[in-house]
Amino acid sequence: MTPGLAAGLAVIAVWILVSRIYFEHLKKDVDVCFAAMEEIWKERRDAAQDLYDLSRTFRTKEQEYIFLIGALLKRAEREDDRDFRIGTESALGIFLRTFRMRLSEYPAVYENILFQKEDRKMEEIRSRMAVICEDYNRSAIRFNKKISTFPGVFIRDLFRYKPAALYELEEEQEDYYKVAF
Repeated sequence: MTPGLAAGLAVIAVWILVSRIYFEHLKKDVDVCFAAMEEIWKERRDAAQDLYDLSRTFRTKEQEYIFLIGALLKRAEREDDRDFRIGTESALGIFLRTFRMRLSEYPAVYENILFQKEDRKMEEIRSRMAVICEDYNRSAIRFNKKISTFPGVFIRDLFRYKPAALYELEEEQEDYYKVAF
């Protein structure tokens, strides 16, 4: 083997090693943000379960929402695949927001002190969740961009990295992060 070829192979080996370390760092950022999302999701599911139980005591025409939220709560608890979990939690957030808005249209529900307490709790969780999910999406986008552009595609294929799923923010949360000049 010629010295030039040996040096070239050494440079490639070092590049692969350094790139893998960098990709693992990016993946760890995604994993840390996902763990933070899991914590806030659990808190939201507990609050949503309380709201779900409370809403079943009211006479409203929102039975389909009550059924869907109950089904999403059950699915979110047992979902193991990260991508499906993110999708389920996104759907749960959107349905909860719509459900809370529709319930507030009923005077008997809106004036109920227990409903107001649960509604405030859900709003507080939602505002904290917006920040956590934005951090997750930012790190997932950075990771996905690196593994889908040249030369990162070689490292992605070599070490079988998969793109990270994005969390779908609720419309109001998206508006919160838009900057107007």
